[in-house]
Amino acid sequence: MIVMKCKMCGGDLNVTEGISVVECEYCGSRQTIPNQDSEKKLTLFARADRLRRANEFDKAAGVYESIVAEFPEEAEAYWGLVLCRYGIEYVDDPATGKKVPTCHRSSFDSILEDADFDQACENADPIARRQYREEAKAIESIRKGILEVSSKEEPYDIFICYKETDENGGRTIDSVIAQDVYDALTEKGYRVFFSRISLEDKLGTEYEPYIFAALNSAKVMLAFGTDFEYFNAVWVKNEWSRFLALMAAGQKKTLIPCYKNLDAYDMPKEFQRLQAQDMGKVGAIQDLLRGIDKILGQGAASAPAPAPAQSAAPAAPGAESLLKRGWMFLTDQDWAKADEYFDKVLDIDPENGDAYAGKLCAQMNYCRLEDMAGDADAWYWCGEGEGDPASDTLRELFCLATNPTTKIEAIKVLREATGVGLVESKKAVEKVLGKPGITIQEAARIFGMSEVKTKRDSGKLYDKVMRFGSEALKAELEGYLAQAKALDEEKRAEARRKQEEAEAEERRRAEEKRRQEEEQARLRKAEKLQRDNEATRAHILKYFESTDGQFSARELRTALSKHKLKARNIQSNCEVLIQEGELEQHKDNTRTVYCLVGRANRLAERQARLEAEARVAQEQQQKCEQQIRRLQAEQNQLQRELQSLGIFAFKRKKELQARLDEVSKQIKEIST
Repeated sequence: MIVMKCKMCGGDLNVTEGISVVECEYCGSRQTIPNQDSEKKLTLFARADRLRRANEFDKAAGVYESIVAEFPEEAEAYWGLVLCRYGIEYVDDPATGKKVPTCHRSSFDSILEDADFDQACENADPIARRQYREEAKAIESIRKGILEVSSKEEPYDIFICYKETDENGGRTIDSVIAQDVYDALTEKGYRVFFSRISLEDKLGTEYEPYIFAALNSAKVMLAFGTDFEYFNAVWVKNEWSRFLALMAAGQKKTLIPCYKNLDAYDMPKEFQRLQAQDMGKVGAIQDLLRGIDKILGQGAASAPAPAPAQSAAPAAPGAESLLKRGWMFLTDQDWAKADEYFDKVLDIDPENGDAYAGKLCAQMNYCRLEDMAGDADAWYWCGEGEGDPASDTLRELFCLATNPTTKIEAIKVLREATGVGLVESKKAVEKVLGKPGITIQEAARIFGMSEVKTKRDSGKLYDKVMRFGSEALKAELEGYLAQAKALDEEKRAEARRKQEEAEAEERRRAEEKRRQEEEQARLRKAEKLQRDNEATRAHILKYFESTDGQFSARELRTALSKHKLKARNIQSNCEVLIQEGELEQHKDNTRTVYCLVGRANRLAERQARLEAEARVAQEQQQKCEQQIRRLQAEQNQLQRELQSLGIFAFKRKKELQARLDEVSKQIKEIST
C-alpha cells in the first residue's frame, strides 16, 4: 500500500477512503489528494510530488503529464501541473508557522484563467473544488504582487545564468567566469542581470519579482556551466528553461550556452540546436562580446574591427562599405580578396588605420584581430620579438627532412607549419629526402613555404596601424599583442622545460651507459684475472709434481718464466696453494722456499679418510635397509590382523590403524 505524503511538508497523511481533502497532522495544512483507485497512479503521484517539493518543476510536470495521459479524469494531476507551471513551493510563514505558497515561476497570465486549473475544478468534487479555488486565489495574489514589483524594474539587456556555490558551499568556477564576463559587459555599457550583484540586497523570498522582470526584458541569456551537474542544478535550470519557454512562445531572444572543459554530450539536450561558446579558448570573452554586439546592435557589431569613425583620419565616401567587404572576406578566409579590398580603402584614404589592421589580418591569416591574442608568433610578426619564427621553422624542417631517421617528425612539423594534408606532406618530405645536397631554398619551394609571411612585412603594417589607428584600435591591438607575448613566453618556457628535461634525460642515459661499460670492463678484467690465476696455479702444481727438491721464490719465477706467467702473480698464487694445502712454505736463510714435502702423505690421508667415510655410509645404509625390512614385516602382519577382525571390533581396529600409520611414517622417514 502506498503511503500518501503531504504536498506541503512531505509528512505522512492519515487518509480515509473516499475523501478528497485532508489535513496534515504535522503542518496543519488542508490539501486535496488524488483518488486511491490505482496503486500505479499513487506511485506516480508520490514521485511527482517528491520532485515538485525539491523544486524540480520540469521533471515533476513530466510525471503529472503521464498521469493525465493515463488517468484523464484525475483532478489532482491537473492541479500538479498548475503548481509546476507557477513554480509553487510551500514555505514556513514566520508569523503563523503554517505552510504558505511562494512563487518561483511567475507569469503575466492569471492562474484563475489557466486551462489546467479549469480541468482540475471540472474533475473535482465540490469539496476539492473549493480547496483548489482557495489555493489559486492565494497564488494569484502572490503573482500580482510579483508583477507590481517587477513592473518598476528597468529592463535588462543580458541575463547571466550560473551556479553560485558548489556542494561544499564554496564559490564555483562558473561564478568567477560569469563575473569576468559581467564586468566586461557592464564596462561596454550593457545593463546586465547578475544575481551575485543584482540580488545582493534582496531577501531569498523576494528574488522572483526581479528574476521575472530580468527574464522577460533581457534579449540575451548567457548560461554558464563547467560541469554537467551545474547546468542542471535546480535553480540554474529553472532560469534557462523559463527563458527557452519565452523563446518558444515567439519572443525575440537568444540563449548562448557558455561552457568550459565539457563535451557536447555533457550539455543539456535542450542546448543542442544553440550556438555555444567555449570559454576555455584564448580570447573567448572577446568573442562572446562581439557576438552580443551583433545580436544587440551595439559596439562593433558590424565588423570585427573598430568602427572607422574612430580612426584618426575619417574614411572618404565609399571606404566604409569597402572596409566591411574586406572584413567579410577575412571571415571567409579569402586572404587575397580581403587584402585587395583593404587596398581599395587605402586608395581612398591612405591613413585609414582600420584598413591597415585588416591588411595585417590578411597577411597573418587572421579572421579577426582577436586571433592575434592566440598566436604566440604574433609577437615576432609585429616586429617586437627577436629572430624570425618562420625562418626558424623552415630551418628545423630542413634539418628533419634531410635526415632519414627523422622523416616522420618532419612530416608532422610540415603539416603544422603549412596546414597541408598527410599525403601531400609525406610526398614533399620524401622528395626533399631523395635529393642529396638540396639547398634550403629549394626545399622551401617544395614545402610550399616560399611565400611564408615575414616579420618585415607584418611589422610595417603593425607600425601603420599604430600610427594611423584610433586610440581605441591601438589599445585593442596592444592588448592582443600583450596576450600573444605572454603566450609566446609560456610557449618558450615550456620549450625550455622540455629541452632541460631532454638534456637531463640524455645526461642520465650517458651516465648509465658509462656506468654499465665500466661495470662490464671490471667484470671482464676480473674474469681474465681469475683465468690467469687458475692457469698460474696449474703450472705451479705441474712443475712441482714433475720435479724434486725445494725452490726459492726467485728460482720458481725463473723456472716458470718459459710459461709466460706474470712474475707478480707467482708468489700470490703460491700463497693460495699453501692455504689450500697443496704446497708447503718455509724460510731457509731468509729465503722463502716452496716444496711438495708431505704432499704424498696428505694425499694418502685424504684417500683413507674418504674410504672410511664410504664404509661408514655403507654400514648405515645396511642398518636402514634392515630396519625398513623389519617395519615392512610388521606392517604386513598388522594389515592381515586388521582384515581378519569382525565388524564390531571398533577399538582394536582403531589401535591397529594407529600403529599402521606410525609404521608407514617410520618407513618414509628412514627411506628419506
